[in-house]
Amino acid sequence: MSPKLKWGLIVGALLLVGGASLVLGFWLSGFDVLGWFSTKWAFIVYFFAGLYLIFLGWVIVRDYAIGGK
Repeated sequence: MSPKLKWGLIVGALLLVGGASLVLGFWLSGFDVLGWFSTKWAFIVYFFAGLYLIFLGWVIVRDYAIGGK
């Protein structure tokens, strides 16, 4: 496993914990969690999560299919 892939997975784990904490915090404060998923801020989060997944997929393909050169 390349160092770039390790860092990508670590960042992904931190983003997952942060996202779960965000949703849990909204739920505990009484905010409509399901309603949040259709807000402008949720779509911004979706955009950056998509960019992260594209980056992680690129790293995995480069390291394993191409050989990391």
